Amino acid sequence: MRHCLRKMLFCVLIIMIAATSALAAYQQTKIPPHYSALQSNSTETEHVIPKVSVSDDGATAVVRTPQFDAAKSNRYTGDSAGQRISLNFTNIKVRELLQIVAQFTKLNFVINDTVKGEMSIHLHQVPWTQALDVILKSQNLGERQSGNIVYIAPLSELMKQQIDELEAKQRMSDLVPLADKVIRLNYADAEEVQNILTTKNISVLSSRGTTSIDKRTNSVWIRDTPDHIKTITKLIKQIDHPVKQVMIEARIVNIDRKFERQLGARFGLTKPSQLSGTLQGANQLQVAQGNPSAVPFANRLNFNIPATGNIFGSTTPAGSIGLALAKLGSTFVDMELSALEQQNDLDIISSPRLITSNQQKAYIETGEQIPYQDSSSSGATTVQFVDALLKLEVTPQITPDNRVILDLKVTNNSAGTPISLNVPGGSGQTSGVTNTAGTAIPINKEEESSRILLNDNQTVVLGGVYERRKSNVVTRIPFLSKIPLLGNLFKNTDKSTDDAELLIFLTPHIIHKPSQASSSY
Repeated sequence: MRHCLRKMLFCVLIIMIAATSALAAYQQTKIPPHYSALQSNSTETEHVIPKVSVSDDGATAVVRTPQFDAAKSNRYTGDSAGQRISLNFTNIKVRELLQIVAQFTKLNFVINDTVKGEMSIHLHQVPWTQALDVILKSQNLGERQSGNIVYIAPLSELMKQQIDELEAKQRMSDLVPLADKVIRLNYADAEEVQNILTTKNISVLSSRGTTSIDKRTNSVWIRDTPDHIKTITKLIKQIDHPVKQVMIEARIVNIDRKFERQLGARFGLTKPSQLSGTLQGANQLQVAQGNPSAVPFANRLNFNIPATGNIFGSTTPAGSIGLALAKLGSTFVDMELSALEQQNDLDIISSPRLITSNQQKAYIETGEQIPYQDSSSSGATTVQFVDALLKLEVTPQITPDNRVILDLKVTNNSAGTPISLNVPGGSGQTSGVTNTAGTAIPINKEEESSRILLNDNQTVVLGGVYERRKSNVVTRIPFLSKIPLLGNLFKNTDKSTDDAELLIFLTPHIIHKPSQASSSY
């Protein structure tokens, strides 16, 4: 009897064990084949997620790893931002795949009813945001996020919704009453601000918005919807700021060195019966007839090539000496030697200063206006003027590191040596052209442009244009001037040397406070 009871208890135990195993196997097969629930703990550094596999439909493995860079995944927020995910599915429905991502991210996904279809995906350890982008792009889907809710729908439907919303806003904007606002500007120019607001293709005004300016008070008047007025006000506040100024200190040095030497002679023959007038350097002649005065040059000095005395535009007469060389019978031999040497050292130094705003052109010029006659077709003549100026143009640009970029242009126009030319005669002639002698003054032009980056208060030197002119003019009598030694008495020699150089020193000073400008003068 006891033996039978033991056998019965043993059989019952075996049956219970078998039932328990069958129940466990049954529960295992009831786990959803395409995803697994994931738990997270923000205090843990690693998460171990069980792997769920299915033999027929495929296998899935969803693995969470430590957070790698949440700052780069800023489209979504929450504990799951920046985590990686692995997906391995074959022919899984897109809606179910999106549900797996939603469970992993703990975001609320709202999936449009038109989202259908299946796909196969095999991703290993990629950021979940990248995995979501791959899923959406492969199915031509899009998403819109509002807080922790993500709405997913076909791209065409999302675009249609956006267009409908914009059209609705436009219709509402057409019904909103207009408002007026006057904004007084402190630093910006009202006309320039108006141009910015009304520039074609980028206008910030609505279709019903208008603007006007008051130059007297430097104000901008705006009429538009309240929302547009708020936007325009913010824009103007960003524009209406004081602009830094730059003071350009210039030193202009024009160095001109001139040297000229002239040497000449005059002599002639005179009979005592023609004595009259004076001879420079020999006013009295000792002769048997007494002390007669010297004769005038025109009658007495037959050979006449003296030093002219016209050097550098000066009319100062040349130094000369006159004497009677000999008396041949009743005839006197007179000679006058003239010489002139002149040196002209000219340094013109000017130190102009000018102040301009950042990226605004400023210029300074100095020189003269040269008159000339201009003939019209009717034969009337008028006096015109041409500028011969030294002009300096500067456009500064202040860099973020408080350095200055200077766009420079230097022009130096000076009057040249007058030249003779033939000027056509009056019009109205039926045949031929008559010319009248005239002179013209050429303009010597020098120009230099440059772009330079300088530190504040740093000096740059422009120039280096060194010009030297040499001239050697000899006026002589043929044959006689070639006689050794004595030939110098039959010629006039004019030698000149002209050295010129222009130097410009520029120093930019960034004005941070208005008091700096006044203290610099």
